[in-house]
Amino acid sequence: MVNKVKTVYFHIDELARDSVVASALKQRLKRQGVELEYGNRNTSECLDSGFPFDLGIFPSADFLSGYFSSPEKISFPIVMLPTESVSGTKAMQFRLSQHLLGAEFAVSGSDEWLQCVSAFLLWGDSHLEVMQRCMPEMAEKFHVVAHPRHDAACLLPQTNGRPATNRIKVGFVSRFDLINIFDDRSNLTSIYNMRKLPGQTLQYFQTEDRDAEDTWHNAVLDLRNYFHIMDLLDPQLYDITLRIHPRENRFNWFDLKNRHDLPIEIADWRQPFAHWLQTQDVLIAPPSTSLYDCALLGKRVILTDRLNASRQVHTSVLLDDFDPIFDFFERPESMDDLLRSLDEQKDFVRGDGLAEVLARETGYPNQNCSLDKVVEIIMTLLENSTFQPSRSDKVRYNSRLMYINTRAHLRKMIKGDGSQSACFPLNAECRRFIDGLASS
Repeated sequence: MVNKVKTVYFHIDELARDSVVASALKQRLKRQGVELEYGNRNTSECLDSGFPFDLGIFPSADFLSGYFSSPEKISFPIVMLPTESVSGTKAMQFRLSQHLLGAEFAVSGSDEWLQCVSAFLLWGDSHLEVMQRCMPEMAEKFHVVAHPRHDAACLLPQTNGRPATNRIKVGFVSRFDLINIFDDRSNLTSIYNMRKLPGQTLQYFQTEDRDAEDTWHNAVLDLRNYFHIMDLLDPQLYDITLRIHPRENRFNWFDLKNRHDLPIEIADWRQPFAHWLQTQDVLIAPPSTSLYDCALLGKRVILTDRLNASRQVHTSVLLDDFDPIFDFFERPESMDDLLRSLDEQKDFVRGDGLAEVLARETGYPNQNCSLDKVVEIIMTLLENSTFQPSRSDKVRYNSRLMYINTRAHLRKMIKGDGSQSACFPLNAECRRFIDGLASS
């Protein structure tokens, strides 16, 4: 009797962020005789009627309650592999638990869905410590695997020397999803939902000493600073590229660029963030956990958070503003200082203590072989699993998938390509693109 080939489902939530890990993991599992199937929010509607895979990989438990009608539907191994994270320092522990467990479960403490998870794959020891405090009874399910997007297979091959140009490549890291959200939700609704109500429990990202207007103040200030810097940079000296945040509406940026003839290039929205970083000389960024990527790649960053004194007055501990990684990068206190710093063309210097921060938050220096550990855990779960997906579930899933892709194709023909963020058709062309992201 021929043994059935095991198949793993990998949920790609945001194409620009998650797909390179899915691509590299597919290659690694194939060497073990295991197939990997990509999924996304569109294809997820096929899952509840019968899971046709041997194991599922999701970013957080929120996705389980969104895609399955009840925990009883889950009798197969589930792996949680976070695709973003924040510092595990004391002030940020509640927010980190929201990222790792999902906002619903971190707030309510409900664990009926969490019990369905077979393994939580964490980036660093600080994350492990937070999870152990949150759920000490599940300690055996926690595994530190390091930052998966910095596995060697997820990065571009190193090249020697700079391109034949005298211009400095300056990359702007866009972080304005509050102002420019990908689904064009109403700002009225956003502010209404963000406000605090007397006598009610604080919700996601809410703190006692800050309210909705504080968050909006800093977001608008950061964006205005970006426009100011772009106005001041000489296009004969600098090549400016904007990397749009996965949750932003990229079409609004193209419209702004074209209407006002902005001297910038906009990076391919599907390109993995680390691939784009590797092509830049220096980065301009507001506070963002993307600076962990920059530090791991040795990229120089100039932060904009101290250009205006008013920003500190409005910031919140639950945002990215107090991450320990920022102390290792340049933080000019005026626009003149920022421009002088750019002119100096310095290299990034790894300061004392950086290696310790990276180790606790990203598993440094083991991030280069992160997926080896991920594969090891997956193979153990598959070997110990008694779950057997049925052939009828697979037929039903594929039939439903064909309908979804046909529907998406017709919508694209009628309305044009609206793909961005987590809203993208997982068709044959997209699968080929993802397959080609990882190095062999």
